[in-house]
Amino acid sequence: LLYNSTSTVGYGLDYVDSNDFVSKSLQRNNPFCQSRRDSYYAIYRIYLGNFNFDEFRKTALTTFLFVLITFIALIVLLNLLIAIIQLSYMLSIQKAERLFGRARLTYVAQILALEDLLLPNIRGEPKRHEGRELWFHHLLRWLTCGLLGLMAAMWI
Repeated sequence: LLYNSTSTVGYGLDYVDSNDFVSKSLQRNNPFCQSRRDSYYAIYRIYLGNFNFDEFRKTALTTFLFVLITFIALIVLLNLLIAIIQLSYMLSIQKAERLFGRARLTYVAQILALEDLLLPNIRGEPKRHEGRELWFHHLLRWLTCGLLGLMAAMWI
């Protein structure tokens, strides 16, 4: 996209500046985009902002290195953006898994507690006639459900 827009505008500036309908006095007094290379420099300068670009135009090597470094910086910044987005996505997936696990544990604990309260002998457990053993049995079930709830809360 950058290359296409630069080449299109650069060719346009070069064509307008070198065409016959532009006056020769304007071309002599205005050194802006007298060649295709100058038009590319102008577009590149527009993309990067206003700074002293003449320091980099002294030799071809400095110009090449400047353009190369800006493209490398662009690639590095795009990779950084992709890494940040990927990290955010991975964190949201992990958080969703933890929340799903917590909801699942809470649901299982609620079902077990309701099942134990409403139908205490459904699993084939022997009937307990002593109140003390029944009380201890229910206390153990409620502690188990409470520990499951605490474990689920710690996963968040």
